[in-house]
Amino acid sequence: MSMLKRILYEKRRFILPLVLVALANVVVYAVVVFPLSRQVGSAEEQQRDARDGLRAARLDFQTAKATITGKQQADASLRQFYSEVLPHSASAAQRVTYLRLAQMARESNVHLERGSNDVKDEKDSSLAS
Repeated sequence: MSMLKRILYEKRRFILPLVLVALANVVVYAVVVFPLSRQVGSAEEQQRDARDGLRAARLDFQTAKATITGKQQADASLRQFYSEVLPHSASAAQRVTYLRLAQMARESNVHLERGSNDVKDEKDSSLAS
């Protein structure tokens, strides 16, 4: 008998349980550990995707919040413009305009002969004569 066969034959009480334990380890790895490791990897990937989604949602929220704030500021500025800057009537606008035209004509040594305007009412406009 060869030396390897003789060692296997004489030490089979120790070798056979070691081989069985090694096979059991391989089976447990294939049936339990490997699928669980894939599930863990999948869960980690889902966690990363969820974190990225949360980050994107927060950015969208901040953008929307800034848009609302900007719109509110624009509305306030527009209300102030209509109430404080624009003349309240067509006659007030004419007085302001003709006064400025008369001053510019005087400064430029030009004789202002006449001026006219045509008032038109726009449909659904807050500007009226």
